[in-house]
Amino acid sequence: MVEKTPRRVSVPNPVPHLIPPEAEAAWLSTVSTPIAALCPPPPRALDPAVRAKIIKKHKAGLSLAAIARQLTEDQVPTATGGKWYPSTIRAVVTG
Repeated sequence: MVEKTPRRVSVPNPVPHLIPPEAEAAWLSTVSTPIAALCPPPPRALDPAVRAKIIKKHKAGLSLAAIARQLTEDQVPTATGGKWYPSTIRAVVTG
C-alpha cells in the first residue's frame, strides 16, 4: 500500500490493470500535485491611500458605481490587479 502524505493530492490509478502494483508508487509520485498549487494565492492588501480615497469619495456622496468607474479610468490598481466593481467598493467601504 502506498503512503499518502497529508499535504498532497493523489490522482487514483485510472488503469489499474495496466500499471502493476509495484510501479504504482512511482506513478503516483509523478501525478501528485502539491495542495498549494491547487489553491488560489492569498489576497493582497489594498493600499491604505486608495482605501482612504474610496471612503472620502463615498462620504462625499458618490455612488459605488461612480467610484469604481473613476478608479478604473484612473488605472488605480485593485488589491488583485483587476478591474474595479461597485461590489469591490462596497467591500472597502463596509470593511
